[in-house]
Amino acid sequence: MGKHRVKLPVGNQTQRLQQQLNSRRDEGAMRRLEQAERSQDQQQNVEEPAITGMFSRQQNTFDEPHTNSIQLPGLEDDADDEEEDKIQTLETFVREEPDEIDEMVWESNKRYRQRAREFNWNLLLGILHPVYMDQKIRTKNWCSDNSYDNFSGPCKCLKESKSWRFVDLVDIRAQRRIKLDFCSCTPDAVRLLQLGYLAGSPVKPQTAFSAPLLIFHNSLWNHCHVGALPFTLALTQFLEPRSQRLKVRGRKHARDLRKPFTAAVDLYRRLEEISDSTIYSVLQFTTQQVLAYVSCPACFGPQPLDTQKEMEDSTPEQADRCTESHKAADDKRNESTWKGCDDTGLMGCCCRHDAAIYLANIHKSGEQRCFPLAIIQKLLSAIEPDQNGGILYDIGCSLDKFINLRKLLTEDRSRIKFGTSVFHAYAHDWTCQLDYHSRYNEAWGLSDGEGLERTWSSLSPLISLLRYATRNHRFGSISHHLAHHNKRGILQL
Repeated sequence: MGKHRVKLPVGNQTQRLQQQLNSRRDEGAMRRLEQAERSQDQQQNVEEPAITGMFSRQQNTFDEPHTNSIQLPGLEDDADDEEEDKIQTLETFVREEPDEIDEMVWESNKRYRQRAREFNWNLLLGILHPVYMDQKIRTKNWCSDNSYDNFSGPCKCLKESKSWRFVDLVDIRAQRRIKLDFCSCTPDAVRLLQLGYLAGSPVKPQTAFSAPLLIFHNSLWNHCHVGALPFTLALTQFLEPRSQRLKVRGRKHARDLRKPFTAAVDLYRRLEEISDSTIYSVLQFTTQQVLAYVSCPACFGPQPLDTQKEMEDSTPEQADRCTESHKAADDKRNESTWKGCDDTGLMGCCCRHDAAIYLANIHKSGEQRCFPLAIIQKLLSAIEPDQNGGILYDIGCSLDKFINLRKLLTEDRSRIKFGTSVFHAYAHDWTCQLDYHSRYNEAWGLSDGEGLERTWSSLSPLISLLRYATRNHRFGSISHHLAHHNKRGILQL
């Protein structure tokens, strides 16, 4: 994809006018200093013969100094004060709002660069993933002695199709800048992956990170949620005494590796996700089998034959006091409440073993009925048609009445049952508790319905890390954390 560079004006009109005025003042000051130096040189050349006899004269050191001492032009004490005040006066301009057209052009170019970068990554992933799987098998997930071998095959292309470029290679043991050969028959990212490194950019990468380093960062992030900036700073401080320093081109200070490292981490995670999807496709997993593998095998795996019982659904009319007891049910906040936010929350579901199943993003609104209904419909379409389910929700009584009133989920209504979670149930009316409290009704066991509260608690370390992250990075980090959360829960079953 060709590049089209557009030179945008820096700052608004007020800032540009101030910069022009300061530039003219600097040029005038420079001219005055140069003129003063020339005049001083001329006076020294003219008065050089009289300097030899200057100290032979007897003068009283306590007399008043001569008023005709040499002064630099423009720097005399009796200089024109009006001109000096004119020079030092700072002209003020009326602060103007940024030009809407400039902002639109800047936003358009930013979106274009993001889409071009995403297009290049997607185009590269189809070529990169087979090489990644092959390298992973050959090196036993980069654990064998040949992890750093060169697996690139012989190239029979002409010399005209080859090029050389310096690339910074960062590993967990050392970092170095080497000159690599690239050929038009092999993408640059594939060439680096054959050496055991993942590129930091899709087109002409200048930085690459080793697979063992990214595997180590992935394990470290799952347990302590370290940010990219502190990790790269610590890595640079650790590697510089043990290897060469990666300097900025033409400078002496070290490079900032945060941006290319973040791109390499995203690439590693996407390659792992594609690998998992390929396994599901080859094994022909159904949606429920995928949920059993990634979420909870106890809930979505094979069920014993003697546990299927028909659930009764007899719900009398309930008072509206239950919905008034919770802000989630009586959410009267409007768009002005979410004025400063685009994404205002998450809505999700988990199994009775606290494994996250599905999450929905709440955009510029509160907790509405459409979110639990969408998640329930998604869940019912994923499990087997003859499998029953119970749903514990903070306002499960209100949601149950709403579904019956609007006649929703008619095909699946007979196999789902609603209840209220234990923590919120005591705020409901007593008659509501008798019908929906999980401690007063059968088939709930010891399930308390507060698994999502524990899940939100496990996500709390991500708050400071994702406070200023982009939307895609925030979604990716939450998804990656929940995947690790589910794997850890499966091992504890």
